[in-house]
Amino acid sequence: MEELEYKLDTYFHEACANLYATGVIQCLHTDAFKFLKDFKELHKKTKTVHQPFANPARLVELMNFHNVNFDDAETLARTLLVYARKENAPLGKKLLYSLSWAGHENSTLRILGHAVKGDKTGPVLRSCEIAWARQHLTKIANEPGSKNYRAMTLEGKIARELREDTYAIEMWNKAIGPAVEASKIRLAKLAAPQKPKKGEKVDTLEWREERDPEELSSPWIELTLMHWKRGDFDLSKEAIKIGCEQDDPLSHYHRADFIAGANNINLEGDNAHAPVVSAWLYNITKAATSGIASAAHQLGLFYMKVGWKYISDEPPDRIKPTPFDSYPAPFAPATTFDRIRQFIGFQSTRPMTQEESVFHSTNWPFEPEQRYAMARLWLREAAYQGYAPAYLDLAKLCMKKTLWTGLRVPKAAQEMSSERYTHASKAKYDAANGDGADEADTQPQVEPVSSRDDKARVPNKWYSPKSAKSWLVEIFHCHKAHEEMQAKLAQYRRDVRRKWEPKLADEDDAISEQRLAKKGLDQHLTKWFKNPEVREQYEDRLPELYSEAKRICDKNRWNLYDSRNALLYTAR
Repeated sequence: MEELEYKLDTYFHEACANLYATGVIQCLHTDAFKFLKDFKELHKKTKTVHQPFANPARLVELMNFHNVNFDDAETLARTLLVYARKENAPLGKKLLYSLSWAGHENSTLRILGHAVKGDKTGPVLRSCEIAWARQHLTKIANEPGSKNYRAMTLEGKIARELREDTYAIEMWNKAIGPAVEASKIRLAKLAAPQKPKKGEKVDTLEWREERDPEELSSPWIELTLMHWKRGDFDLSKEAIKIGCEQDDPLSHYHRADFIAGANNINLEGDNAHAPVVSAWLYNITKAATSGIASAAHQLGLFYMKVGWKYISDEPPDRIKPTPFDSYPAPFAPATTFDRIRQFIGFQSTRPMTQEESVFHSTNWPFEPEQRYAMARLWLREAAYQGYAPAYLDLAKLCMKKTLWTGLRVPKAAQEMSSERYTHASKAKYDAANGDGADEADTQPQVEPVSSRDDKARVPNKWYSPKSAKSWLVEIFHCHKAHEEMQAKLAQYRRDVRRKWEPKLADEDDAISEQRLAKKGLDQHLTKWFKNPEVREQYEDRLPELYSEAKRICDKNRWNLYDSRNALLYTAR
């Protein structure tokens, strides 16, 4: 292990120096290198057949001698696994397992978190290697009075993988209380952030929890998916509600998905159906603004395809007037006298909810060009995260010569004049929109095929066949990257079977962006492996996207070339 002291590879050296500079580790990086060298010798001397890790008492003595605490040691172990040379990575694993053996909770969570991810390829969770870590986790999760919701969530995840669903649900329900409590503290910190004093370093544990690579901070997500799988939809909705109350982006996305299914909202493809309701729009917007790529894509399609009236449900009377009103509210505070009545208590003053606020904001922007600008913004956000379907829709956006005028907000709605009403009263509205009634006046429309040559349409300033081709090129790159991924994964599995390659805790690490780049794969392909969680959202649709991209090229007689002028596709 001489390299650790004298010839350390650049990636690891820079990573450790940066960890110290940013306060993630408290020990000097020079002390860290000496500690790792001595740990290797300690491990050789103290491991046994029945105890394959370093002696816990001796390990603690060594850490104290080098001023390395448990959290620092765990961070060094992870850094060795990720950044160091291949021959040094096993030392990181030995250190991580030794820390767990010595009772360090975060190391145990890290080991078993990776084991859960890696169990898709083998019986990792039943292996002797992690037996101690499993016992340690069960003890942490079931300790009386424990508030370690991350341990409880992980214990539930392991139970799910072992098909012990009842125990998994028990663990996640137990984790909900302390997880909600911790979430409220985090939300309060976000609402009133405190800047660190000059020279002050960030707290290591706080940094670690914010990143949460094992995804253990949201037990309501696990409950949502488990109840959904079991067909317990009411329980699934309850779990989603808890998550939304914590402003959890994934819960907002799941709620939007739930609402889309119930209301038959489908904005994909040429046969889009758009009975958009305010609750769907609110939740998909929350998810999109929090960085969920598929939500950003859906929001982009909303602005690109859905025409007036945009939202199908009627605003509550108490929040009127709004641009979406089909009838006047009985006591809509449209005049000064009405506002005085509301102020002195003759009318409801219950505050408007965040969900209801969409009725006051969704009418903007007013014009088709502006709505396409919003669509383009959200689709580009999804594309930036590597969400392949967004590239296809961006190509379609660039292929439109003109824009549908049905996207425009009517002048009466813009000015909120009485001409916007389609009914004189609530009673007449209810009669017209009862069961079996024609909802044509309230249903948002999508662009009809028959209107595409309408002379009233406005020019699309983003029309550009060249740009459309560049977006389609990315679909071909994505498809090629998927083929490379399958080949590299198959090669990795063969190498593991032949003992040519050490088995990774998480098989997905074999196709990480960094690993594939080191193996010589070009950047235009490796970028598709940057966000595995995004790739998983569209992976099963990739053949469909690829076929659609080829169909567009064939229809327009386009031959596609990449940035180096290499031929990607010849039109048929």
